[in-house]
Formats: sequence, C-alpha cells, structure tokens
Amino acid sequence: MLNFSNVNTRVLILKIFFVRLYFLQIFVVLIIIFNYINKKKPASGFFRTVLYLPQVLSSVVLGILFKYVVRNAVPEMLFQWFGTEKIDALAEPSTQIWIMMLFNIVMSFGVNVLLYSNAMGNVNPANIESAELEGASTLSIFWHVILPKIYPTIVSLAVVIIS
Repeated sequence: MLNFSNVNTRVLILKIFFVRLYFLQIFVVLIIIFNYINKKKPASGFFRTVLYLPQVLSSVVLGILFKYVVRNAVPEMLFQWFGTEKIDALAEPSTQIWIMMLFNIVMSFGVNVLLYSNAMGNVNPANIESAELEGASTLSIFWHVILPKIYPTIVSLAVVIIS
C-alpha cells in the first residue's frame, strides 16, 4: 500500500493532464500531415503504410525495437554528431515520461491515420473545388472547408486522448 500512497497527489494528476494536452497538440499537427496524405500526392501511399505499420506489427516487437533504439542507437548517434555524453534515457527520471510519450505516439499512429484519412476522404471534393475556383488559398481551404467537416473526428479523438 505504501507504493501507491503518492499516486493521488495533485502534482502527479496535473502532470498527467498536461501530458495528455501535449498529446492533443501533437495530434493536431498530425491533422495537417493527414491532409497531405489525403491529397494523393507522390509518396502519400508510402506515408500511410509507414504510419499504420505499428498497428500491424506486434506490440512486443515494437517495444523491443523501441527499447533498442532509445538505449543504443539514439545515444550513439548523438555522441557521434554532437559529442554528447551517452545516457540511458529510460533510466533517467527526467526523460522517462518523454520516452513513454514518444512510444505511445508511435503506437497510436495507425488508428489515427485510419480515422483521419477516413474523415478527410468523406469531405466532398466539390466543396474543395468550389473553394479553389473562388480563389481560396490552401490554408483557407483547410481551415474553412476541411476542418469543419472533420471536426467530429477531432473531438472524438480529443476526448479519447484526454481521458
């Protein structure tokens, strides 16, 4: 019971809440990436496949691979490029939360790719074409045409991420 005595502290709850908000910001950036993927530009199919790969592969395999990359590959690259000290990011208390967040982001990409791609695929191309004919910029089309159409998906994922 002593192990769980500090679990309900306000600091930990606030930290978890802010980590969830950080996740939400990352997924808002992903919306922009999925907008690129949905436009059928060169290599968009490749990006869709790579982003969905964590859902297809076993979590155990990805966990072992991620652990190897974090413990060996990244410190070695940082040492060679910048001459920094090699540290074990999983053993350092100051970096553990960031490493866990990165792993969760990698593992949840597939579902988000699927949901956002589906939502953007349901946007009527006639609406986008109409906005283009009216002279709207790409950012304006994204903000005024695409974003309102995928808003329910964004809200649904935001609720899931924060909860």
